[in-house]
Amino acid sequence: MGIYGNSLSLLGRWDEASIQARNALKTSPNDPVGHSILMEVFHIKGRYEEAFAEAKAFFTAMGQEPFVEILEQGYDKGGYSGAMRIAADTLAAFSQEAFLSPWFIAFIYAASGDKEKTLEWLDKGYEIKDPNMPYISGHGIIDSLLHEEPRFQELLRKMNLQVDGQE
Repeated sequence: MGIYGNSLSLLGRWDEASIQARNALKTSPNDPVGHSILMEVFHIKGRYEEAFAEAKAFFTAMGQEPFVEILEQGYDKGGYSGAMRIAADTLAAFSQEAFLSPWFIAFIYAASGDKEKTLEWLDKGYEIKDPNMPYISGHGIIDSLLHEEPRFQELLRKMNLQVDGQE
């Protein structure tokens, strides 16, 4: 159900994605996919407190409780976007020691609203052929932040993904 919910979110079918994610979480309360879908749905809908709660649940489900503390510190200083920014900065620093998907780091930077850092990490993802990169076209949080950005549109072209006005 979580993967189906993810497919629905990629199609922008937020309400249906939310239902599927909640169904997945009924049977598997620590399903990180379900929590990430709900985080994205709540973010897109501007329900940032709920998105924040789902971000914490996601990191807990991934066994990354220290990130929950980092998120809470960021939230205390700068609300939802502050929490996402400190989490992204921490993930970016950690990626110097161990591999983390550049797409994932870009996703968290996008949730913080930082266009430049999101693009920087998407470029890194493209360079290393991160297998998540084909999902940036129409991806809720990333696309909503970068949709009009020429660098993003160029990245989509380089990847042969749909660009506005193309079929």
